[in-house]
Amino acid sequence: MPGHVHYIRAMPGHRASASRSKKNHQSAPPAACPRPLGFCTSEVPRQGIFPPRQKSSPARLCQAAHLARRSPDPRNFCTCALCLARPIRRDLKLIKRQPLPAAMKAALSALAVAAVLAASFAHAQPEPHTGDELSINAAGATFPFPLIDLWRVEYNSLYESVNLNYQSIGSGGGIKQHIEGTVSFAASDKPMSGSESERAPGTLHIPEAIGGIVIAYNLPEIHRSGVQLTGSMIADIFLGKITRWDDPAIASANPGLELPAEDIITVHRSDGSGTTFVFTDYMVHVSPEFDEMVGRGKSVPWPSGVGAAGNEGVAGVVKTTPYSIGYIELAYAFQAGITYADVQNADGTTFITPTLETLAAASEHAAEVGLPAAHEAWDGVSIVNAPGSDSYPIASLTYLLVYEDLEKSTDSIEEARAVVHLVHWMITEGQQYSSSLLYVPLHAHVADIGKAGLKRVSYEGELIWEEKYQIPQWIKDNALWWAEGKITDEDYISGLQYLISQGILKV
Repeated sequence: MPGHVHYIRAMPGHRASASRSKKNHQSAPPAACPRPLGFCTSEVPRQGIFPPRQKSSPARLCQAAHLARRSPDPRNFCTCALCLARPIRRDLKLIKRQPLPAAMKAALSALAVAAVLAASFAHAQPEPHTGDELSINAAGATFPFPLIDLWRVEYNSLYESVNLNYQSIGSGGGIKQHIEGTVSFAASDKPMSGSESERAPGTLHIPEAIGGIVIAYNLPEIHRSGVQLTGSMIADIFLGKITRWDDPAIASANPGLELPAEDIITVHRSDGSGTTFVFTDYMVHVSPEFDEMVGRGKSVPWPSGVGAAGNEGVAGVVKTTPYSIGYIELAYAFQAGITYADVQNADGTTFITPTLETLAAASEHAAEVGLPAAHEAWDGVSIVNAPGSDSYPIASLTYLLVYEDLEKSTDSIEEARAVVHLVHWMITEGQQYSSSLLYVPLHAHVADIGKAGLKRVSYEGELIWEEKYQIPQWIKDNALWWAEGKITDEDYISGLQYLISQGILKV
């Protein structure tokens, strides 16, 4: 953390000397070290301000005691002469000297360094709401509802004054309410289309999780998951071309399995659904005939079957209807104890069981498709039928929809700040809860897309998450002292190299 970094520290008005003696160090008044624990007098400074050329015993340095207290404020570090001339790291390991290229050294100046540092240090996260009780209303996809509901509980346990009310009404309903500005934010498994984005300009797509859609079935004679289906078989079932469970095509993919001689009952979503969009997106990838007859969308013209609202509705119908088959999010199947199929991978080499691991393998494809920035168009993003022998083929990102200008969907600056903090928490700390519900936690680079988007959010022209990190004075001082020749080029460049190696300074 930037707050724990401490490199060339010299007292104003004098050079930090590499030859200061132990005697001189001991003669400094006790007040020079605010926490004298006997460590300061145990070492003689070695040549060079940054870093010491030989490893010292961390247990005998002042900073050992200070860091043990986990103080986040650099001003709380020891200010005695010896400690001021030593680097401090949280793990107390000394840094290897790695000189910067000469061209970089020549390009740096005190003002340039200060400017780069100012751009490099960022506020760790948005500020939480700590005032009166506040409610945030959101609505949308049923696909991520189990995770959002868990987030609601966990977030409220941390920030009791903020209550999230989330209506699990489907992606179509969520997008509609987002466009109308009747919810603070929405959730959707389907990115907004071009026409929808025109009706809701300034919408950010914030990836919140990666999940999978399973082909759930109810076969009383087969009390287990694992019936094997190819993508083309699934398409033909929902097109009404395969109508019986003992069809030769299904039997050929399941040798040795005694399939019932019963009619297949298909179950699909009756509402505008992101889950339907992802499922039909997969169907059009594997079946040109499905693409021609049904197509891809939140709502499509199903040739036959039973309709039900929400993932919960489809799961309920499948669970209570023998010989039925439907598509639902993995978490719903798992929670309801519904059996589901293994689906052939994109390579056509094997059948893949939907698990956290096979969804994670599919999610790796998200790193390869070149995801856009949060404020750009996402309607072309898809990770279904991802390549890889162990990738489950019906996987998808799911999104939070947030306005850049939260005046459109919130009633106050306080609510806007609470929304930004909540969404930031969901895509960072909240990811620790994803795996327990069989959602894949976001990769760091995907979460960064969301964080960068949140930094664009404003209310009445005021940025909600403004980078207000104050550059520690010791960094400013070192830039000044280097410019004035009070510390050497070698020492200063070493300090810069340390900041770069830690990702604190970006050049």
